[in-house]
Amino acid sequence: MVGPKGTLKAMRVLGPLRKESQVELAMTDARTIGLTLPVRESGMLDGTPGVKLIGPKGELTLSKGAIIALRHIHLSPAQAAESGFKDKDWVTVKTSGSRPLIFENVLIRSGEAHLREMHVDTDEGNAAGIKNDDFVEIIGKQ
Repeated sequence: MVGPKGTLKAMRVLGPLRKESQVELAMTDARTIGLTLPVRESGMLDGTPGVKLIGPKGELTLSKGAIIALRHIHLSPAQAAESGFKDKDWVTVKTSGSRPLIFENVLIRSGEAHLREMHVDTDEGNAAGIKNDDFVEIIGKQ
C-alpha cells in the first residue's frame, strides 16, 4: 500500500468479499504513510480517500475506501437479544489485565452469520494489552 509519505508492506487480505473494496488501517499505519483517514463503520465508504495497492500480480488504485474501522462487536440475533441489544446499538466495553481500558462508542453488529466477537484495530488492542481470545465486558449501553 502506497501513501504520500511511504509504503506499508505485507498487508493482510481478509474476507468475506464485499460489494466494494475497502482498506482498513490502524491510525498509526495511516499516519506512517501520510494518510488522514476517517473512522468509519465497514462498508460506509462515501467521502473516504482512495489508496494505491501494489502486489505480486500488479497494482490497483482505489478511488475511495480507505478507513480506520470503527470498533465493534459481532453478535448473533439470539446473543444480542439475550443481552438486551440490537443491531446498531452503542455500548461501553471494559478490558481487564495489566492495562485495563474502557472503550466507549462500540457499535453492536448483529446478523445471522455473526458470532460473539469484538473487533478493535492493532492500536486499540495494543493500548489495552489485549490479544485474540481475551475476554472483555460490556458495562453499559449508550
